[in-house]
Amino acid sequence: MEKINVFFRCLVVTTLVILGACTDYQYIDTGLANGKHDCTVWEYLHSQPDDWDSTIIMIEHAGMKEYFDGSRQNEQITFFGITNLSILAYMLDYKEAHPTKPWKTVRDIPVETCRHVLKRLIIPQRLVVEDIPRGRLEAVRGGYTEVEGKVCKTLEGEMFVYTYREDYNYIPEKGEIGLYVYLHGSGNSDANRSVSTDIQMSNGVVHALSYGFSLEGL
Repeated sequence: MEKINVFFRCLVVTTLVILGACTDYQYIDTGLANGKHDCTVWEYLHSQPDDWDSTIIMIEHAGMKEYFDGSRQNEQITFFGITNLSILAYMLDYKEAHPTKPWKTVRDIPVETCRHVLKRLIIPQRLVVEDIPRGRLEAVRGGYTEVEGKVCKTLEGEMFVYTYREDYNYIPEKGEIGLYVYLHGSGNSDANRSVSTDIQMSNGVVHALSYGFSLEGL
């Protein structure tokens, strides 16, 4: 099965989130992000195999490489990227539920399941943090209310995205800016924060989701 060497990175991410920083835009150096890249999204993913090798296989297995490699000329995407660890957790959960017929490799996951997961996480336009307004997700009886932010259509469904600026040393809205995503109709009960934002390539933008992002219920 595809190697997944990200456990020490999880510790780095957790430490940096706790420490925080007084910056204009949230950025955690997980090895996932390095600003702008003079290449396609597909080439970028290949440059970071420890984080994206299972993601690459899922994309190929789903027959969706053309969305990432620039084949669809003049089309841009925003990909809320699922990393290897999220895919591994998904496979382990399936194994626990179906012990006699586990998914041993990413290619054992049904093609339509892979396509569904990826389509839920791709917005067919280029969106960086500056394009996404402030907002929040408020808990109400029986669900959530979306306040401001932006609702975006994905290749399959919708997602609510918003930015939120933290306080810094008790000074309101002087801390880092976080990017959050909430998938409409998903089994995820809360918004998920991107751990690395605005990874920009010639044909799109990647916002890397946390290693703990769950694919269950997408």
